[in-house]
Order: sequence, then structure tokens, then C-alpha cells
Amino acid sequence: MKTTKLSDAFHKIETAFPDRKVRYHVIAGRGEATFVPVASDGETLPITIGIRDNGTFIHDDFDERLARATATE
Repeated sequence: MKTTKLSDAFHKIETAFPDRKVRYHVIAGRGEATFVPVASDGETLPITIGIRDNGTFIHDDFDERLARATATE
């Protein structure tokens, strides 16, 4: 399933790292924002979510990048 909503991306990250309590740091830029997931122990998780101001994902391969990130965990 291709991720198309930000809430889906959050859910997938939280499901992929079930033993981690995840919160998000937001880095806002001109016309886009990057959500950086951080575990409760302060470790940055190995994936980010980039969103343009029109609501589209900056990277259209989120699912593949998440799979690679969980493989390194």
C-alpha cells in the first residue's frame, strides 16, 4: 500500500518501531516541512517524512525507505 496521508506515515512508523515511544520534531522550510521521528530515549529514528505545503510527500518512496530503515534497526 502506498502511503498517501501524513497520518498513515505516522502510523506506519509507530507500527514499525513498536518498542519505541515516538514523538516528532518538525523542521519547517519555505513551502515544505520535515517530520523527524525521535524515540523517547532521544535517539533519532532512521527515516524522515517530508511534506510540501500542498500536502504531497517530497519523497514518493516512503514505504521503501521505511522498509530499509527498519532493516537497520
